[in-house]
Parts: sequence; C-alpha cells; structure tokens
Amino acid sequence: MKIALLSYSENAGYGGSLQAYALEKAIETRYTDVECEYIRYRIVSHQLIASIKWITRKIVAKICRKDDTPSLTIREYMKIVCGLIRQRSGKNGRNAMRLFREFWELSNYTNPVSRRELKKMCDYDLYIAGSDQIWNCGRLDLDTTFLLDFVNDDTKKGSYAPSIGLKRIPPKYFKKYQKYLSRFRWLSCREKSGADLIADCTGREVENVLDPVFLLSKEQWGERERRPADFSTDVKFIVLYTLADERDYMPYMEAFLQGKNLQLIFINGKDISQNNAVGPAEWLWYLHHAEYVITDSFHATAFSVIFERQFYSRIPEDDHFEEMSVRIVDLLEMLGLQERVVRDRDQMLKLSRIDFSEARRRLNEKRKESFDYLDGMILNG
Repeated sequence: MKIALLSYSENAGYGGSLQAYALEKAIETRYTDVECEYIRYRIVSHQLIASIKWITRKIVAKICRKDDTPSLTIREYMKIVCGLIRQRSGKNGRNAMRLFREFWELSNYTNPVSRRELKKMCDYDLYIAGSDQIWNCGRLDLDTTFLLDFVNDDTKKGSYAPSIGLKRIPPKYFKKYQKYLSRFRWLSCREKSGADLIADCTGREVENVLDPVFLLSKEQWGERERRPADFSTDVKFIVLYTLADERDYMPYMEAFLQGKNLQLIFINGKDISQNNAVGPAEWLWYLHHAEYVITDSFHATAFSVIFERQFYSRIPEDDHFEEMSVRIVDLLEMLGLQERVVRDRDQMLKLSRIDFSEARRRLNEKRKESFDYLDGMILNG
C-alpha cells in the first residue's frame, strides 16, 4: 500500500517538524507493508498571493472597523516576516536551519510539486491530510490543497488529526469547509472543539484523535533527541518556550525562580535565529530534561506530558492567541490536567506538583482509540 501524507512537514517550527516525523514513523512502524511519503508541496507561491490578499483585507477591515476572520495583527505578521528574513541571512538562523534540514531528512519526501502538478499525483492508494493547523483559515487564508481538493477519488481521502485551531468557523469560509470536508471518507480532528465544529459543518461523525507526537513512546522520542553542544548535563534548568512576546513572561519568571537554583533556558518559538543552535532534536532534549517547562505552545505542552515534566501552559491575553489556545485547553481537559492552564502569576505559584498517573491512564486509552482509527483507515481501506 502506498500512502501520500500532506502537512506543514518542512517548516522551521519545532512542533510542525516533530508532528510530521511522528505520523510517518508511527505508520511505518505499525504497518510494515505500507510505504508512505510526504508530498513536498510548494506552498510559498500560494502564501505570497495569500499574503497580498491578507494585507489588503486587514487594511480594509481597519478602515471599516470590521473583520470577520480571526487573524494575526499586522504587527504580528511583520514580526514573522522579519524572523524569516533573519533565518536566511544571519549566522544563527543559517545554523538553526541546518539542524532543521538534518531532522527533515529522517522522513521521506516526494520531489517538490506545485499546486498545478498535484493533480497528476494519482498513483497513491490513500491520501492523508494532517496533522498540525493545516485547516486553520485564521492566519492568512484557507488553502484548499490541504482539504485534498486535488484528489478526484473521494474513497482515497482521509485525515489524521488536522487542526482548525479556532473557536468558530468564520462565515465567509463555512461553505468551503462544508464542500471539501464532506467528501472525505475518513474524517478526524485533533481537538474535540474542532471535531464538533466540523461535525456541525458537514453533518458527519468526526473522530477526535491524538496529535501524532503522542503516537510515539517516550523511549522512541528519546532516540531522536540530542544534547545541545557544550551544555553540561549537571546543570538543572527551567525551559521558557513561547510563541508570544517573551517580555510578558518576565514577571512570572522573576517570581517563579526565587529560591530555586535553576538556570533559565529561553527558546524563542517565533524566531529560531534567536536561539543558540537549537533544532528539533535539541529542542526535544531540553524539554525532556527540564525541571520545569513554561510555555504557550501546544506542542511544548504535549511533550511536557509525554516526558512527564512539571509544566505550566499560559494563555496570553490576546484575541489571536485566545483563539489558538483552544487546542491546549482541549488537550489538558482530556488528560484531566486543566489546572495547568494559567492566566496569572499568582495562579502559577499556587499550583502543586503534577501526579501523572491519571493523565497517563487517559493518554493510553486515547492512544488506543487513535490507533484504532488509523487501523480502520489503513487496514480496511
């Protein structure tokens, strides 16, 4: 059996790179007669057009004081653009990109293909869209490529744990979601809230499955981690990994570090060029060996659970992050760890240490359900 996977597989994001690796690895480990590879979709040209449309829409929305699509602000968008420029021009950025490329080489990819060329890729037995926020229309636009609009045979369409990453489907995109998702033979979503949204939209039953990173064991991830060069194993440390502005965390960190003999390791989730040679393998090592993890990231939260680290997931007071953070809330509620979602410093300081026994039990149950869904899609396809 030959399977095509489609996701944000080659992007300079820690979570995106790790979830892509995990899905392919989990499938090939469980189903020995399956060959799978990622479609190396040339997304840049689409994103350029989407960026122009997005900027125009934001300007019009600002003038009219109305915007029906949750989205980045212009300031947040420009920060991302500047970060991408630094990744390709500065020494630190180039070093980080080298580490990311090394990690991407652990997976199988097709040759690069444009959107037009996708329609010619018809020699697969199954197409799986997912995981990550490939169905999130709130960043730039909704790319229907990730809704498998290029696949003519609906019986070959499946999804594994894609995320909408929003609290609601904006009215302007509702019919597109309805049109394309209704044609999937196997339909799933990473968050329960997202599964409910898709079910309401399509009238279909939608499986709520785990993010692919949970399909691999703690030991399997340990084989992929790498201790950062020149970092002593004797140092005890706390990891701060944030996608928001790190300055918002300083009051938290100053209070939390008092009386603790811990080194602060800050990893910038927005701009990898600001990190000291941290690729996905090094990022894994830091999270695995940290005494504490403080983050606003879904995947940093997920790996804190996998490695059973003491962690706090903060929800920034920002409309865009509030929308995006629904995936963290859903995950922790499913695991019975909802108290780890913190919104202020005092709340964080009052929390006791985590006993992972109940979360481990719930995770194992959900992992079995997720593999049952994969079995149905791959073995009974």
